[in-house]
Amino acid sequence: MARLIVVVISAVCLFVLSSADGSLGGRSGAPANLTDYGRTVWNLEALLRDTFGPKEVWLQYRGQITPKAAWNFSTVVTANCCGGSYHYTFAAATNSTFYTDRPTRPPRAQIGGSGGEIPLTVRKAYISCGRGRWLFHHVGNGPANWLVSCHR
Repeated sequence: MARLIVVVISAVCLFVLSSADGSLGGRSGAPANLTDYGRTVWNLEALLRDTFGPKEVWLQYRGQITPKAAWNFSTVVTANCCGGSYHYTFAAATNSTFYTDRPTRPPRAQIGGSGGEIPLTVRKAYISCGRGRWLFHHVGNGPANWLVSCHR
């Protein structure tokens, strides 16, 4: 009986400590110390891992200069003209707060004179950031690296 009590107390202490520092499985979602942009990338990558597991992921796009259609993440290999392999930023992102949806009025590309916003999909379902916002990829003028954002 004494051993059982020690085991139970040890398990409770381990659970409390792991929940406090996030070092064990008690935590889900992005780490607390990320910027807003880092959290967005984390949730995208967690959604990709939650959906595809360890498989290689490809981003498929059409018309790089004047895109109109959503860009789609899948495991289908594409030609260099029409897509590319996705390279993860985070080694172990899982438990995304983003989810996929097929809305009756899907988000549309917003193209302007110096760039635009292209909606992103996973298996052709749009990526929702929650609260009526969708995940978009920015094209055109802006930072030199990959840029994603959530908006209506």
